[in-house]
Amino acid sequence: MVEYFSTTRWDGAVALSWYNGTDTEFTLTTPAQLAGVAELVNSSTTNFAGKTIRLGADIPLLRYEETGKPGEPFQPTQPEKPTTPDTPATGDSSNVTALWVVLALAGVGIIVLVALLVTKRKNKKD
Repeated sequence: MVEYFSTTRWDGAVALSWYNGTDTEFTLTTPAQLAGVAELVNSSTTNFAGKTIRLGADIPLLRYEETGKPGEPFQPTQPEKPTTPDTPATGDSSNVTALWVVLALAGVGIIVLVALLVTKRKNKKD
């Protein structure tokens, strides 16, 4: 697998060295610095009330992986999943007939049960 990134890709690093508690304005220029803002906010240890954060550059956060070789068209593939009777392949309708039979029998059973209950009630009233 070949990975292609921009020259300023974000590798997941978090930079906090840009921050100090005394300044009120900060200019961020790297993905790591932007991740540092998230780290400080999510940790609830820093209050950004009254502070201004500016972006001083386009900060690319996207990262993608491309299989194959440069110049070749991308052809995605789906890994083959083994199928067993317990995990049929998509589109396998071998168990659909059994499902309909079970549902039909359950429906007939409910109808018979209701008929028996109604008959029993009628017999009690007489």
